[in-house]
Amino acid sequence: MKALKKILHQIYLFFAIKKDPVKAKKKRKKWDDDTSAGFGQFTTIKSVLNSLDDLFDDMRALKPKGKEFQRLVKRYGPYICSLETSGGVGFGVIAGSKGVERTRLDAGFKAYGLPTFLIHYTDKRWIQVKDDIPIGEFFIARKQRSFPYLKPKNGAVCYECCAIGVLEKEALEIEFNIIVNRDGNVTAYPYLAQIPRRVGGIVVSSRMGLYYPDFENLNDRHNIDHRKKHLVELFCANYNMVMSREASINIVVKKGKERATITVPPGRWKYFFKDREKIKSASGRMKPIFHAVASHHRHLSGGKVSNVKTHYRGLRSFRWGDYSIKIILPGKHAAAQASFGLAGEIVDQDKIDSGKWVDLGGRKVSERLNKVFEGYDHAN
Repeated sequence: MKALKKILHQIYLFFAIKKDPVKAKKKRKKWDDDTSAGFGQFTTIKSVLNSLDDLFDDMRALKPKGKEFQRLVKRYGPYICSLETSGGVGFGVIAGSKGVERTRLDAGFKAYGLPTFLIHYTDKRWIQVKDDIPIGEFFIARKQRSFPYLKPKNGAVCYECCAIGVLEKEALEIEFNIIVNRDGNVTAYPYLAQIPRRVGGIVVSSRMGLYYPDFENLNDRHNIDHRKKHLVELFCANYNMVMSREASINIVVKKGKERATITVPPGRWKYFFKDREKIKSASGRMKPIFHAVASHHRHLSGGKVSNVKTHYRGLRSFRWGDYSIKIILPGKHAAAQASFGLAGEIVDQDKIDSGKWVDLGGRKVSERLNKVFEGYDHAN
């Protein structure tokens, strides 16, 4: 319980960014990450490796057996939204293009709809902590048709959400519920839990009831409206961070059975993966990495000229040190995860045993879905 109180007091909500400035090499043009990188994109190799090290270290602390949210993280892997280009302001409502909206869903809601699940990871360098204790954190949201005590109306969507803090190799979960209305309005909804009753700061009893968790204050001094507002901000910010990947070329990183997704500025794959394992073509030449080819005229034999449209070509799958890399343009090379909008349903064990229901966190289902998201059924 002490560990839980410790993480509740320290986990989440406002991040302190440590910028990792890019050092220009000799005879090389300096990379301007302030103007060229989009929100959430990594700009240095060092920052990518640091975040991946934190992620895979924290994933080892997860216990998917009997923990459904932790199982989703292990099966599908999180998106790591880099905050190194956010100007040091951090998580919250930030002016300008380098921030993320935390009070509403952005335009991506209309463009992509509401995905089945959102999984996001924030590494230890970007979370404000006390006593110099590093905390990694996962955020998971999964869409449901309804809650046991709520049937949504007028097309509203339910999300079960969970914040998993990894403190000193221990994963601790805090759950809450969110409702998204058809107009994009987001509200928090309570969940059924043991509600403590305090007298003089001491818990004297507890009862089952509908409860809004308080992430900011262990003594529950904040009123319900404050808690609801805070939960909405938590969901919206994570939704917007995860959905930002749909506007970028995704890089799926695997280490053994674990996986994650990151994004980098367009055209910078050659820089980030310069130390990749080199692969030769049938002619003996080194295969170039994925890159854009500008439209141009191709002069053919006989004097003919053909028009070549702008397109991408090059290697999209390769080894990079300890990691396996796959570069994916959502919607072209593979299905975007945001396009998968199936809602789950809470069922009893008899229905599960009937074989008519599919567990999205199951190994076989997740393997098939990951192949769709990674484009294994599409040509490279």
